[in-house]
Amino acid sequence: IQVISLSYVGRPEYPPTVIESINAKVTANQKTLQREQEVKQREAEANMLRAEADGQADAKLKLAEAEAKSIQIRGQALRENPEVLQLEAINKWNGTLPQYMTSGTNTPFIQVK
Repeated sequence: IQVISLSYVGRPEYPPTVIESINAKVTANQKTLQREQEVKQREAEANMLRAEADGQADAKLKLAEAEAKSIQIRGQALRENPEVLQLEAINKWNGTLPQYMTSGTNTPFIQVK
């Protein structure tokens, strides 16, 4: 085959069905890309919420562990120094004696032996 002459008369005209098909394909590709971006965004948001929840859980756990340790230390200190409890009771006492006392009970803070 030998081309002797080639001329260009203008812009080629495509049938409307071809143009519609091309436009539909481009639109479909754009929608696919948009959906992929939405999925990535939702995954990022979920990861962020997950990390925040993990951080809050860790903080609560550390707080509970610290409180338990504090209770343990205070309990040990009170076992070793029972006078501290009596001193705290004396400091909180408003000075009034109970209205009713049963036989065999001691007056508060006065231990009869």
